[in-house]
Amino acid sequence: MSSDTGLTELFRLQDAAFSNNFQRSTFLQGATTILSRSIRLNLAILGSMRFAAEKQTTIRKFAVDTLSHIVIAARLGLWGALTESQSVLRGGIESCAQLFYSVAEQRYQTAILEGPKKFRQLDFKRVLGELDEIGRFLKLRHDRISGRSSHSTPARFNQTEYSIGNDVYDRVGCALDPIAAEYAVCDCIFPSRLVGSSFECAYSQDGLAFSWTEDLAELAKVHLEFVAKLLQARKEFQSI
Repeated sequence: MSSDTGLTELFRLQDAAFSNNFQRSTFLQGATTILSRSIRLNLAILGSMRFAAEKQTTIRKFAVDTLSHIVIAARLGLWGALTESQSVLRGGIESCAQLFYSVAEQRYQTAILEGPKKFRQLDFKRVLGELDEIGRFLKLRHDRISGRSSHSTPARFNQTEYSIGNDVYDRVGCALDPIAAEYAVCDCIFPSRLVGSSFECAYSQDGLAFSWTEDLAELAKVHLEFVAKLLQARKEFQSI
């Protein structure tokens, strides 16, 4: 970068980093394909929902907020902007947990009453405590992001630069770092899948036919197989 570098040039570099990271990593290509498939399924289901007003509004708002955070986090991740991606994903994890809990416990009226003011029964930390194994899993991810990306910690401080060979570069909005991109996009997949599971549960409650059961099951199978291969190749990935 030079003294002439401004937003236009940085945006161009982001697009170049996106292309470079994507082309250099078959794992990134695989993760992006799985996430895209999950997002597509979720949006198809979301567009087909026809529930009672409180249930419809609660599911739609939590689901849209979750998916919006996931989409933006994935985009940042493809640029190699790992900490920024995870900071955005943190909000998606919160809404994802609230969605899953609201559906599982049918707390639709609670969401409508608390939404305009302050979440109490649906407070994120309270919800995590009610979700048992899934709650513990989401808490682990949320805490990890908080310590690594969302706050000015040593972990985030150490992510301000990256190396290519013997050369060190600053991360300013992007990085030629396909492994960071893999990590960021992979972290988006499970919350997106949990949105799909919430939809399925919502349909089951009303005794409605759910046309996407096989699609969600196949997606889960493909995701688990992908994670197994990725963890074998990337020993530095402690949890995906």
